[in-house]
Amino acid sequence: RNTMNTEAPNQAKPRDNQRNISNKENAEKIKRPSAQENKLTSLLSQKPILGVVKDNTQARSNTSLENITKNKSLTTIDSNRSLPGKDTASRVGPCQKQVGTQIIASKYKESILRVIKGKDKMFSPVYPLRKHKVPPNLRSKMVDWMIEVLCSYKCADQTFFFAVNLLDRYFQMTPTVHDVNDLHLIGVACMFLAAKYEEIYPLKMSVVHEKIAHKKLSAESIRKQERDILAAVGYELTGVTLYELVNHVLYICGVKERFSERHVTYLEKIAVYLSKMVLYDYELVSTNSYKVLAAGVIFVAYKIIEQLERTFVAADNVQSISLHLEVEEGVIYETATKILSIAKSFETTYPHLDNLKRFHEVTFDDVKKEI
Repeated sequence: RNTMNTEAPNQAKPRDNQRNISNKENAEKIKRPSAQENKLTSLLSQKPILGVVKDNTQARSNTSLENITKNKSLTTIDSNRSLPGKDTASRVGPCQKQVGTQIIASKYKESILRVIKGKDKMFSPVYPLRKHKVPPNLRSKMVDWMIEVLCSYKCADQTFFFAVNLLDRYFQMTPTVHDVNDLHLIGVACMFLAAKYEEIYPLKMSVVHEKIAHKKLSAESIRKQERDILAAVGYELTGVTLYELVNHVLYICGVKERFSERHVTYLEKIAVYLSKMVLYDYELVSTNSYKVLAAGVIFVAYKIIEQLERTFVAADNVQSISLHLEVEEGVIYETATKILSIAKSFETTYPHLDNLKRFHEVTFDDVKKEI
């Protein structure tokens, strides 16, 4: 391995009078990790957090919807009821793109990233609940319920991320002040809109009214809320989500050419898991743009893959992430540390929100056993 590009950002180069030290000593000196990287490594070694993703789309829950403001699980829908004519083949992941799409993406990948980054500021929420009477913990509960609903109906991951983005942007931009009693209707309307925009077979109003809302919300109220959301966001729907940024940067970094197919699959699953997990944390989402969050997610995913692919050094790729996303390396380390801390304490912080685990369970020990 060429060690000339693996210096830590603040490490000084050897002086002229030190050029005669042995190659072994020089390599060790250059490879010495920074304090920030040591902190990340320490967090990773404390307890396993990520691993094999289990297919839990058939899992059921016996909870029922009473009121989103109560300390109970949100509506549980029948996961065996998929939409007519829809199967898992309609869920196209980053490694399942058609050949034509891959050629276009390869040719215009830098231009696509430039456009996505240009919309990052507009689409990244900044304390969206500031003027509303909705506490952050209920927003986290809504995010968790969206995972259950959209995964059970086999919607694409992008649909979930777009629904959460619509939720946050609506709260941030609407002139109406909402309270906790409005959150259920707003969340349902955001999922309905996102499915219409992203899915080949979108959710139907009859399904939303009868199965998701359990007839507690009228069809007309859902339609009216859709119109209010579209008006509040200025009909700006084509923008950027955290999921799009993470996947596009991984594509540009050429992970498919650098890792085995199995490692690429786990890297993508880990990145999706971390990206969804990040959206639970209101403070982290409100204080960082999607670009910064994407950089942190990718670096944490790299650190986990580093433990599987011993020839891969995550720290060597910080500069590439920084260059593509235009995020300073120090900020990447800081954000990655926060994300890893959230992952370690997730079950403690969100003890009753288990849909991320149910539908995207990841245990690092299981990954090692599989590989």
